[in-house]
Amino acid sequence: MKTKIEFECRELDIVDGELGYTIIFSENLSADDQYKSEEELMNSSDHYLLIQLSYPEDEFEPQHYYVETRDLNFELTKKTKLKLKIDQDVIQIENTKMICKIKIKLTDERKRELLEALEMKLVNRIEIAM
Repeated sequence: MKTKIEFECRELDIVDGELGYTIIFSENLSADDQYKSEEELMNSSDHYLLIQLSYPEDEFEPQHYYVETRDLNFELTKKTKLKLKIDQDVIQIENTKMICKIKIKLTDERKRELLEALEMKLVNRIEIAM
């Protein structure tokens, strides 16, 4: 049985950090987090979807691809790759484990940035339909 997730994205982050490349769709604005207690952050009911490519520590380690939500987390493999359908107002992400519908208002520029990030860093783990 697939986990069904639906939320409105208020913040989209695309981060290329030391440990990996991360794309986060969040129902909550990160600025709001500064006003929450540690307990509220740990037990948050806010929805999010995180897609991450972790960089290996050395040349002999493989890259790892992860998906995490409030209710689910798993490693992406070639068999569990994500299928994305991206419109201006909705992004639908699906695979064997979940169906995620994210309502989002993307400008043309932000949509281009997102597509570029997905195609460059997650090309082996996603299929994109427009």
